[in-house]
Amino acid sequence: MFQLSDDDMKNKIAGFGDGPASINFEATKQGYSVTSFDPIYCFSKRDIQRRMDEVRVSVNVKIVSTEYEFQKGDNKMLIIR
Repeated sequence: MFQLSDDDMKNKIAGFGDGPASINFEATKQGYSVTSFDPIYCFSKRDIQRRMDEVRVSVNVKIVSTEYEFQKGDNKMLIIR
């Protein structure tokens, strides 16, 4: 997704505005160093989860209604149901 090489991943990586993306979690789990800088982290886990629950259906409807746009080329998408 980010086209980072193995050598790139050996460096410290900063994620800006990456929100609840999984790159930090996945990279850290593999022993890499990723630090996320995003205003979302001023909220508690419970607040973030509540907001995700509030918008999940409406966001999913928008994704499904434009599904073709998300599937062009090599891009793949995950629809959360």
